[in-house]
Formats: sequence, C-alpha cells, structure tokens
Amino acid sequence: MIMGYPIEESGEPVPQFGLRMTHSAFESVLGAMKTAPRSGKAMAAALMQGLDAMPPHEKNGDFIFEFSGTSAPLPERFRFHYMSTLTKEMTFTAPAARPMMTGGEVVGERTLYRGNVPRFDFNTPNSKASPYHMKRISVRAELPENDARFEHVARGALKVSKGQLDALLKVKSTFDLSHLPIVAYNQNGKALVPLWHNHGGESLERLEDGGALLRFWGGIESVDYPVKGG
Repeated sequence: MIMGYPIEESGEPVPQFGLRMTHSAFESVLGAMKTAPRSGKAMAAALMQGLDAMPPHEKNGDFIFEFSGTSAPLPERFRFHYMSTLTKEMTFTAPAARPMMTGGEVVGERTLYRGNVPRFDFNTPNSKASPYHMKRISVRAELPENDARFEHVARGALKVSKGQLDALLKVKSTFDLSHLPIVAYNQNGKALVPLWHNHGGESLERLEDGGALLRFWGGIESVDYPVKGG
C-alpha cells in the first residue's frame, strides 16, 4: 500500500486537505462506461469485468493521487509512506465442519469481519413497510417451558425447533434470501462463522423431530433471527 500527503515547507503535514486515490486502469474502465452503476456491488462487478478485458500492459498502470482543499499556493512537496503487507498462517480445527455435520465439539473460534456479517433485506416488492425485523435473544438464559425455539446444546451447536426452522425457511423463501436468516454471536458480540454445509437449508443437519442442529465456529451467546411486529 502507498499513502501520500502534502507537507509544508517546515516538513510538517498540511493540517487539512482532501485526497482521492485511484489507478489509471480504473479510470480507463470508468471512462468507458456510458452510465455508472447505481450500487456499489454492480460497480465492483463492472470494474472487474472491464479489468479482465484489458491487455496486461494496461493493467500495470499508475497510481493517481489527487489532492484538494489545501492552502494556496499548493505545497511543493509530498511525503509518501510505503506500507508492507503482513501474511499470517493459521490452522483451525473444527471436527463438526464436515459435510454431514457430524463429529465432536468445535475447537477454536472464527468470527466474521464486520463487513461480512449478513444483512437481510426484508423489503417487500410493493415497497410497503416490512412486517419483519431482526431480534436478538440470549440462548444462555433460561427460556419459558413453552418456548423451545432455540436450545444451546453444546459449544457451537444450536438446536432449532421444527416450528422455528420452518419459519426461518419461509422468510428465506419469501424474500429470496441467499442465507438462512440467523446470525450467532459470541459473548463479545462478534458474529460467528457458520459451519453448516450450504446456508440454504437443504443440507442442514436435520433432527428426528423435524428441527435442525446449526453449528457455528465458537461458543454461542446470542442469536439474531427475524420476528414480526414491534
């Protein structure tokens, strides 16, 4: 990575300025677009498609730094920091992460980066307010006898009742979601990586009573799931 910023004659950084960082290959692809995509996901896809079609020598272009909002006249010098990357090799053991989801207790813990935590869109096609929202409950606390929707049965294992599983699958189908709408969190509030094979529900570890066992990579403290109403 390269980071640059303007400095004053004394060598001190300019107290306030704007910075736009890009690359000549990106600029070339963006300049060829007649209409810019509206969403960030569509923009990223269009950029990747454009870059794949470029000749190799054009991909190895130049970084572009555009500075604005600095004092007039513009500084004559800029200071650049070159930051190297850090590579780590880590090994995790998860006996319960096999395709059939059988095995022993999950060992270790893996959490999702904040940007990778699933966000479920419950918007309806007619733009009416959705009746669903995500609710978080603790699965460690004692639940009433008639409320057995979620049961923490082992480290990293969450038993979901047949009724609750059917409700989750219905919401997934109704709103055409890519994942089963449930997120598990550890005691520090970080989302855990799910371990079931295929989030869609077809390959879940089904139980004899019609429910399912959902496994996550770490100790489960609470879960988010969709509910109707306030």
